[in-house]
Formats: sequence, C-alpha cells, structure tokens
Amino acid sequence: YGEFYQEFKKRGLKHGGVYFYTRPTWVLVDPDLIKTVLISDFQYFSAHNPMYLNSIFFKNLFHMNGEPWEDMRRKLTPTFTSGKMKMMYNILLEKTNGLADLVDSLAKTGEAAEIKELVARFTTDVIGGCGFGIECDSLKNVNSTFFQHGQNIFKLLTPKTAPKLYKLILMSLGLMRPFNLNLEETEAFFRKLVEDTVKYREENKVVRKDFLHLMIQLKNNGTMKDILNDKDIFIKSKDEAGLSMEEIAGQCLLFFMAGFETSSTTLSFVFLELSKNQNIQEKLRKEIRTIFDKYDGILSYDALQEMTYCECVINETLRKYPPIASLPRMCTKDYVVPGSDALI
Repeated sequence: YGEFYQEFKKRGLKHGGVYFYTRPTWVLVDPDLIKTVLISDFQYFSAHNPMYLNSIFFKNLFHMNGEPWEDMRRKLTPTFTSGKMKMMYNILLEKTNGLADLVDSLAKTGEAAEIKELVARFTTDVIGGCGFGIECDSLKNVNSTFFQHGQNIFKLLTPKTAPKLYKLILMSLGLMRPFNLNLEETEAFFRKLVEDTVKYREENKVVRKDFLHLMIQLKNNGTMKDILNDKDIFIKSKDEAGLSMEEIAGQCLLFFMAGFETSSTTLSFVFLELSKNQNIQEKLRKEIRTIFDKYDGILSYDALQEMTYCECVINETLRKYPPIASLPRMCTKDYVVPGSDALI
C-alpha cells in the first residue's frame, strides 16, 4: 500500500483505488479525508477484516465487528483514560530504572550492544508488569519465558516465515480458508498465565494497579465505574454481564502484542535518529535536565508531561518510521466520498 500511497500523492490525488487480488481497495492519502473516515463518518467503516479463528489471538477489540465490537469498546474505553494510565506509572518507572542500570553497565564495557533486543527486553518487562502484574526479568535474563513467547509471536514477520505471513494476509482478506498459526504453545502459555493470575487474585483478594486489575473489574462488574474500595472489584454485580475469561485473555494478549513490537521498534529508531542528529540530542538532553532540576531529580508523571520536545522527537520518529504499515477497515454500507461523486 505504501507504493500506491506515494504514487497517488505524487499525482496530487486525495485518494485512489487499487485491486488487492480480486478485492477492490480504497487507499486514502489526504489527512483531512482520513480523519473524516475514521471519526465523523466512522459508522460506514466500523468493521475490520474478519478472522474466523478459534484462537485468543483474534478474540480482541481489533478483530471484532458489529455489536460485539461496540459492547467491548464501550467497556474498554474507560481503561485507557489518563487517570488509569497514571495508575500504572510507578511500574513503568521501576522498569525504566532497571534499563538505566543495564545501559550503564554495558557502557562501562565499551562494547557494542544490540539496541533493538535491549529495548525489546525492556518493553517486555514493562508490559509484563503493567499488563499482567508479573516480574518477567527479561532485562536480566534474555531467556526468560515471557520474552521468548513474545518473540515467537513476531517470528511471523521474519523472512523465514514470510510464506506463513503471506497466507495470513490472504486469509484476513477472505481469499483463503483459516489455517493453523502453529502458536498453540504460546497461546496456551498466555491463556494459563491470565487464568491462574485472575484465580489467585480473586481467591486471595490481591489488588495490583495494572491492566489485569481493570479486566477483573470488568469481569465482575461489567463496567469501569468508580469504586471506593479496590477489593470491591471481586464482588460480582448482577446489573450487567461481565467479560468472560476467554475475552480477558484475548484483551490481555492484545495489550501485549500492541505494545511489544511497536514500542521497541519506535525506541530503536528514536535512538538511531538521536545518534545521527547530535543537535537534536543535545536539545532533548537540555530539556530533560531542566525538568529534572525542577522536580528535584524525580521523573514523576507530571514531569514527563512537561517534556514537550521529547514528545516531538517521538512523534517525528513515528512519522518517519510508522510501526504499523496500514490501518485497514471494511466499508459496511454505500459511502459517497466527500467532495466527489465517487461511491465506495
């Protein structure tokens, strides 16, 4: 799609059409048109490519359609407010300190280090802590079970497994029957991890400020309403149906997959660009040190919010190296393209 996008853009077009095998595909170029399709006219493009697989890899918000998607989105939206994210900040900070210690020790050796693997291990520890409430120890142990299963998922994207990825694309477009991804061991690992952790927390009334804590609340209460006593999330409500264990496992796995490769890839390119652009690196370092001094050397949540230039660096990196190549949607009813007579 990237080549088509560039070609349409070079011609000065706001959008264009191509065929992906036998399926007509509409490629958007203009940012305002993209915003219109994804926001104000979202009702025409609310569906994703269907994946009819009996696997928790596809039982999540990203692969749902219709009423199940609307219901799940309504339940999950409150879990991603700034307040809920701030709730997990201390876990993130703890893992960041571990990364700083490791980088410091590596710097003292004077030897080269593979930054992609390093930040992948870091993001694994962050997601393991913020998402599942477990200590992965990937920074200390590259052979940690959690990290290895994460690697297994993304081996689909390597040249060696390109044929399998190719089939997955065809399947997602409805051009091939579903096939086995051969990830049963990894799926079983995550399913058991979620089930055992939820069971342990419910039996022992364990409260931990992480994503799984929010999922348990949705399981027992059906909504993300304010609760004065954290342990009240273990009391089942009769007012609204909650999430099933299968749905919790699916959302937790999505939480992992959406954050693992995207975050580590983005961080890798951030470091690459900073190493190539010393003036930007110095400007960023100056901002960080200034804000550190303001907050007495403590990297608090509020301090992080003030690092506006740091945010600009990350956003520019995402623009140059987007971790997700495309954002596919399916048109659910006839749609007239704004400003034209084109019918989708």
